Amino acid sequence: MQRLGFLYQILALVLMSYHSLSFSQSVDELIQSLPIDQKIEQMMIFGFAGTDYNTSLGPRLRSLRPGAFIVFGRNIKTPLALAQTISQAQTEAMSQSGLPLLFMVDQEGGQVSRIKTQPLSPSALAMGNTGNQELIQNIGLTTGKLLTSIGINMNLAPVLDVANPAEKHFIGNRAFSGDPRAVANHGVSYSTGLIKANVIPTAKHFPGHGGTRQDSHKVKAKKLDSLKTLMTKDLLPFAEYSKINGIKAMMVAHVAYPALDPSGLPATFSKPIITDLLRDQLGYNGIVITDDLEMSGASGVGDVGERAVRAVSAGVDMIMLAWSLKKQRMVKSALLEAIRKGAITEVRINDSLRRILSAKVQLRDQKPNLGPPNIIEIRKHLSRLKELSLMVSRENFEQSKKAFREDFKFPKQSSEVAVFTASKPFYNSFKKVKSKSVTYRNLRSFGTEQITRFFAKNPETLGVYYATGNITARRVSALPRAVKSRMIVVNTTFAGMISGRNEFAAVIDMNTQTAVSGFWLAKYLFEENRPIRLPSNEKGKAVKKADNKKRKIVRHEK
Repeated sequence: MQRLGFLYQILALVLMSYHSLSFSQSVDELIQSLPIDQKIEQMMIFGFAGTDYNTSLGPRLRSLRPGAFIVFGRNIKTPLALAQTISQAQTEAMSQSGLPLLFMVDQEGGQVSRIKTQPLSPSALAMGNTGNQELIQNIGLTTGKLLTSIGINMNLAPVLDVANPAEKHFIGNRAFSGDPRAVANHGVSYSTGLIKANVIPTAKHFPGHGGTRQDSHKVKAKKLDSLKTLMTKDLLPFAEYSKINGIKAMMVAHVAYPALDPSGLPATFSKPIITDLLRDQLGYNGIVITDDLEMSGASGVGDVGERAVRAVSAGVDMIMLAWSLKKQRMVKSALLEAIRKGAITEVRINDSLRRILSAKVQLRDQKPNLGPPNIIEIRKHLSRLKELSLMVSRENFEQSKKAFREDFKFPKQSSEVAVFTASKPFYNSFKKVKSKSVTYRNLRSFGTEQITRFFAKNPETLGVYYATGNITARRVSALPRAVKSRMIVVNTTFAGMISGRNEFAAVIDMNTQTAVSGFWLAKYLFEENRPIRLPSNEKGKAVKKADNKKRKIVRHEK
């Protein structure tokens, strides 16, 4: 550690030629003191490779000096290792400019969780199904505290897209609800929790990606809803989010909305959508960022350099390039060239800088941790998030466990059960209740045809199917009606992914992968008169049964 400190002192001396900002300067003074290249750099969000600081992150920081980095799963060996990497980067950034970096991550919950937890933190849909605003805010707060303990100060959540969970669409269980008012309430609660933890929430995907089957990561997406529908449905959550006090951000969608902008440009490049609608009509005053400009949804507007220029011209504050180092350099050069030629004015750049630096000054004043990460804090917040996640999953199970067909006969303890799953923990969880006459059928080897043949040979066996993604959901949906009637599906995706739902013995919608649901299901099937209890945690202490309507959430910290 002494040698590392010495190296940082040397680095600080080397960087003395780079403009360093005074802590006492106001935001406007900071803007006036910055040369144009540093202003442009503050508008950059770059991805990096590897998990080690010196592999990619450090070199990018020294050569391109972006104001923000996005963290993906590829960058995370462990939460502690990530915290150490971020601490190194912040130390170097503070030596360079006197301002902290924004470190952001997609920690929505459910499958879109870069920092993995066991069980997974709940998806937005699972949270929304509880209808418990206090619980949702506490999940946002605990997620924020976990991120803060690691050094991440910006979460690319919540998703404020309005999407009916009973219909098949791209957003899936990432949306809180199909009711715009519910989405607004849940999104504000979650965001308020993040803000209390000093993490910047980022609402996405403005003005609404919900209901589309097109994935803007892969194709040029378009939403053809009428202006009335967009104004009364999709935009409502974003309008409510805009009223939140505190630092906040919003991500625009790589989706075209002809009713809002007849040009057909994706919202990322649309001045009518970003400036006229979001800024002027909705009164949003926070940071606006793009999604990754390398996505297919952003194609058709020239190369990444031209896309960056078009986005800034439309009113975007920060540009995201998540992958290619070459394209990251292209974007920086293209913006500098656009300013030199007058295509973008410095006044326009300063407008974005005012929002970015206002956020950074507040983060800087909170004194970002430049020392060793606190592993005890990280573990505490992971433990608390696990507790809250189990509460949400249990509530989803309770709501859905009675969704059995009227002609379904509950099995006897001696009945044969085949558990079809790619998740051995789910099977093991089920076996804790019913240890005999249960067989494990790995879905990596059991497709639709194999399952059909299995039931033809085993006509008295009850099937339990754990659907954990699009592929497994499609497979179980394709089963013949006769097989479905003997199958209980535990669905961790969302309702719309399972077709022919009324043909199954039951479909239990968990909306998030939760292996302990196997335990709860077995208890319900074979010990109907006994209360369902959560299993013991890894320390051997029983986690108490949660009743979200009566239980007061206890915060770890005031």
